[in-house]
Amino acid sequence: MAQRITTDKAHVYGPTSDASNSNEKRTSSGAVLKRLLPYLAPFRLQLSFAFVLVVVTALVQAAGPALIGQAIDFYIVGKDHNGLARTMLLLLGIYIVGLVAQGGQIYLISSIGQRFLSELRAQIFDKVEALSIAYFDKHKAGDLMSRLLNDINTINQLLSQGLTQVIGSVFSLVGIVVAMVVLSIPLALVSFIVLPIMIWITVIFARRSRVTFRQTRAVIGIVSSELEEELTGIRVAQAYN
Repeated sequence: MAQRITTDKAHVYGPTSDASNSNEKRTSSGAVLKRLLPYLAPFRLQLSFAFVLVVVTALVQAAGPALIGQAIDFYIVGKDHNGLARTMLLLLGIYIVGLVAQGGQIYLISSIGQRFLSELRAQIFDKVEALSIAYFDKHKAGDLMSRLLNDINTINQLLSQGLTQVIGSVFSLVGIVVAMVVLSIPLALVSFIVLPIMIWITVIFARRSRVTFRQTRAVIGIVSSELEEELTGIRVAQAYN
């Protein structure tokens, strides 16, 4: 079985094991997201509200340190107990709002994701039922099962985790940059020196991760195909033992 997997892997990636040398058609992430947008159209209202909650969560994360800094600089140093108490109560209220907003966005995104995946699975099942017999002769059942199960679960992770994390991180980053510039422009400029290095490392890591991810999905499909064939023929094999 291991020998067959190695052979099939070479067939998938070509003469070398590097996925970048593969002749397999590649689809950019932007094109994939563009194809997914029509499926999300019925959830525009819920997505808009979830987006607002993401923004609120990011603002809370930026406001918390600012209030703590104000409490230290003005009220603790100045020994203003009343001002410190008011600031702490305001900070508590902001954190409660942030907690509610974060819980709301998780609930909305999870609900939208599950309803979206339910509709997507139904459409994929209808598509598979409409395929010709010749298609199943050319494609292994295990590979099809891997696409139907693993790839859809990957989309689920994108919707339930990746989307909110990216949007929240962008707003948090913008808030941090604005706060740094307001507090001290020279120190902010010094901090920005490392940005090109960070961007370069991120781009390199993303490219290599994308190649590795494609290799992983291909190998999962191969292993699923082999397991399906082995388990399907196990009764025949045992009959001759």
